[in-house]
Amino acid sequence: MPVNIFSQHSEEAVLSILLKNPNLVVDVASVLNSNMFTAIPTSHLYNNIVSIYEGGHIPEYNMVIANITSSGQLENCGGEKYIQYLLNQDYNSDNFSEFCQIIINSYKAKELYSIASTIPSSIGKVDDVDSVIGELKLRLDRLTEGSIDNVSNMEVATKSTWDELVKRISTGEKGITTGIKILDDVTGGFWPGDSWVVGGRPSMGKTALMCNMVLAKTPTLIFSREMSRDSLIHRLIAVKGGVPVFNLRLANLTENQMITVSDTIKEIKDYPIYIDTNFTSTPEYVVSTIRKYHKLYGVKVVHVDYIQLLVERDENMTNELGRLTRQMKLLANNLGITVVLYSQLNRLVELRQDKRPILSDLRQSGNIEEDADIMIGLYRDEVYSPESKFKGIIEFLIRKQRNGPTGVVTGLFEDVTNRIRDKE
Repeated sequence: MPVNIFSQHSEEAVLSILLKNPNLVVDVASVLNSNMFTAIPTSHLYNNIVSIYEGGHIPEYNMVIANITSSGQLENCGGEKYIQYLLNQDYNSDNFSEFCQIIINSYKAKELYSIASTIPSSIGKVDDVDSVIGELKLRLDRLTEGSIDNVSNMEVATKSTWDELVKRISTGEKGITTGIKILDDVTGGFWPGDSWVVGGRPSMGKTALMCNMVLAKTPTLIFSREMSRDSLIHRLIAVKGGVPVFNLRLANLTENQMITVSDTIKEIKDYPIYIDTNFTSTPEYVVSTIRKYHKLYGVKVVHVDYIQLLVERDENMTNELGRLTRQMKLLANNLGITVVLYSQLNRLVELRQDKRPILSDLRQSGNIEEDADIMIGLYRDEVYSPESKFKGIIEFLIRKQRNGPTGVVTGLFEDVTNRIRDKE
């Protein structure tokens, strides 16, 4: 039996948190059972905590000790030293639900293994295969019932909102900067749980915008599916150092530019930016990598450039893109991060006189705008009209903002370096 279906570390974490935060038992008593624990001491101790709660009391530490001592179960619960060991552990109570879910999932895995192992013998003993299927279905249905209840009543929800609001006012806390002040002013920056979609036709500045954003020094993970790692680094150096991208590509640099490039590399090499250029990756790989880097390095913002390259170009592309964007939104909520998805627009834009992106330009891309909290279209008039009087201007067309205004803000775009700045 695989060893990864055991969860003793999570069991100890749950009990440690409960001993110090007994009110949390309310959240899990109905879904987390003592038989889900793999270690005998943790199973007995958790059972006693729930028994006290079901008896109408808050299972405070002293009451738990008194209860298991008077009932002669102290040794079954690991003894006084073990309980004191649990009390002294320093687990973050914010991760309580996750630890509980690990226990539940481990239990389900063990049960699933058990169910699977009985199938061959069950089929061999009965003539009525339908009865075997019915019994298996019943057992599987029971396994799907266990999950942590995320429903809050209004008293709990409003108190949490008020406390969070007071904290942000007192600390001056705002969203994480996008690296573009004009966008911060109209969106409030990146917020945990938000999903952004940035759309534009080729050469409008999607990758350039990403490069400007990631230089804000926020822990960031980039999935680049359109260009190599070196090409992306060239863009970052150009934006930060002001050296033309084309010169970097051709290695055609003056002595002063070489000094600038060297100084820029020394500065940005310690930025918390992680770049993934696995061109054959799947949506599942992307989700797994995001979870990994969020856990290991505290990644707060994820950029995916661009999403159409993550799915196969076949008749199922629209559905697959819709599934992918939904996965990204759920992941953003689950991890408390911001996901920025870059998207190509359909060619119908080219048939309009006004080629500025609108929401419907994304409809052939899996309805990705439905899951977006913010959708921004990019437009540079000089791409269509080289002699445009708006040369050097980039328009951010905020077509959707779930918690804020829509409209248009403009900035300066320096084509040779990809720098984006506020208008002077």
